[in-house]
Amino acid sequence: MSKQYSVKRYQNAAHILPKSLLAEVQRLAAGKVLYVPYPVTRRDFNRMKVLDLRAQGYSISQIAFRMGISKRWVCKILAKDRERAFTTLRYLGWDDDAEPGQTRGHHEAGEKPPSRRSASDKAEEVE
Repeated sequence: MSKQYSVKRYQNAAHILPKSLLAEVQRLAAGKVLYVPYPVTRRDFNRMKVLDLRAQGYSISQIAFRMGISKRWVCKILAKDRERAFTTLRYLGWDDDAEPGQTRGHHEAGEKPPSRRSASDKAEEVE
């Protein structure tokens, strides 16, 4: 029969914290078990990681595989972030009439974008 070893799930605060902080924690919670939460939630971490991978050029399928989440969830994260961006832009006064999903051209208001017709189409039109 083999021995089973347990995984140590805690660490001694005296080995981690500076002495001044350890003294303050001992004063407030000596002998108690404390849970120290992560600085960001798992959901926020996943959101930031998905956006980072997307900015690096990974596809939705690749992101889903690397993160261990569904492609649908990746799409939801990206859609929500896109909506946040549009909300921020509207708040800053950028293109108040644009809806999420619509893009604004690189031309200034009032200018017409260049024609997509080829030069031969334009030549036929002139004749």
